[in-house]
Amino acid sequence: MAEQTPPQASAEIRRATDLVSMYANNVHFELSIWDLKLNFGELQQHEGKEIIEQRLSVTLPWLQVKIMSLFLQLHVAFYEAWQGKINVPPNFLPQRPSPDQETPSDPSVRAISDAIRKKIEQLLADL
Repeated sequence: MAEQTPPQASAEIRRATDLVSMYANNVHFELSIWDLKLNFGELQQHEGKEIIEQRLSVTLPWLQVKIMSLFLQLHVAFYEAWQGKINVPPNFLPQRPSPDQETPSDPSVRAISDAIRKKIEQLLADL
């Protein structure tokens, strides 16, 4: 049996003439079994009110989300090595899981809960 080699990522990248470029300082996540939808928006402050105006929605399959997650982490690491740590204000941080929270009895729920706790602790340790 001949050995198969995976396809190389050598596709040429071209920008469409109607490429949309916009600023966003907020991302809202919607997930389903098939994909993840990212709703990009911008905080608007009017008359003492804060409103997130969503302007663009992009839906990605989970394989692409996982690969993108890796590249986002790499880009943050490169940026911080180049420019220094990105300071995250405390009110933007997720809440630490409470140590007295009850451990879920369902093994699947416990695994998800443990994974979330571990990711939050990793994020907080890096700050």
